Amino acid sequence: MKTDLNCSLAVPELHWRQRPVLRPQEQDFRVTLTKWSLDQPRQPLEFKHELTDGTHTITINRSVSAGRFLFGKKEVALSNVPTYSNLLVPPGEVTRIVFTEAAQAYRLYLSQALLAECHEHIFETPTHGDIVLSNVTFLDDGPARHLIQAMLEINEGDFSVNHLILDSISLAIASRCVSLNSRKSSTKARISPLAKWRLRRVTDYIDAHLFDQIYLFDLSNVAGLTRMHFSTQFRLATGVTPNEYVLRIKIGRAQQLIRETSLSLLDISAMLGFKSQSHFTLVFKKIVGHTPARWRASSK
Repeated sequence: MKTDLNCSLAVPELHWRQRPVLRPQEQDFRVTLTKWSLDQPRQPLEFKHELTDGTHTITINRSVSAGRFLFGKKEVALSNVPTYSNLLVPPGEVTRIVFTEAAQAYRLYLSQALLAECHEHIFETPTHGDIVLSNVTFLDDGPARHLIQAMLEINEGDFSVNHLILDSISLAIASRCVSLNSRKSSTKARISPLAKWRLRRVTDYIDAHLFDQIYLFDLSNVAGLTRMHFSTQFRLATGVTPNEYVLRIKIGRAQQLIRETSLSLLDISAMLGFKSQSHFTLVFKKIVGHTPARWRASSK
C-alpha cells in the first residue's frame, strides 16, 4: 500500500475503515485522521465494515476511482464521486465498497466524546443519549469543506503541535456537523432511542448468552449506559423492555428446540434459564398463544 499522501496529521490506515490504535493501551480517543491508499487491483476488490463503537467517519476522496459504494439499498458509482468530496458515515451503518482501480483517501474518525463536547458547547446542555449525525451523506457545506481542506494542508514536523492542530480543527469540523444536523432533526431531544451500534452490541450479547441468566445490569454494561438510560433508550428503539426482548428471543429458541429436537419441555426450560417449567409455560403461552405442550403437538 502507498502512504505518499502529504498531510502530516494523518497516520496510515492499514485496513479499510478500521481505525488504527495509536497506543498499545489506548481505550478512549477523541479524533484520528488516517490516510488510506490502494494500488491498482488485479481484480475487483471488495471491503465491508461496520463501526460499532459510536464513531462517525468523514472520508475525503483523494482520487477519482472506479467501482461501487453500497450502503443500505443505495449504490453509488465511484467514477461519479469527485476528488475532495467528503462522505459522512454514522455509526452502525454497514457499508461495502468494490474497487476496480487504484484509490486514495483520508478518513477522519470522530468519537462520541468529541461530538458530546461540541453539543454541550453549542446548546449549553449535555446530550442525553448518543449523537447520530444524519444518514450516510456527502457533506455539501462550504465551511465544513474549507475546514477539512485546511486540516489536510498542515505539514508540521512536531508531533505535539500536530496533535493540537488536529484536535482543534476536528472540534470545529464536528461542531459544524452537529450544528447542521440540529437544523434537520431534533438533536436536542431529551431522550433518544438506543443508537444502532449500541443495540447491535446488546443483541449480539443476548444471542451469545441465551442459555445463561441475562440481567439488566449485564445489558446496560454492554451498552455502556446506566440501567435507567439503557432501559428507556432500549424501549424507544425496540418497542419493548429489555426483559421482554430477552424473553421473546428465548421463547423463539425454545420453539426451535421443540420443533427440531426430542428434548423434554423441562430440559428446554432449564437450558434457557427459566426458574421453573411452570414459569416457562406461562411465558411461552403469553408470547405464542399456546402452551409448549399444545404447540409441540400442533407443530408435528
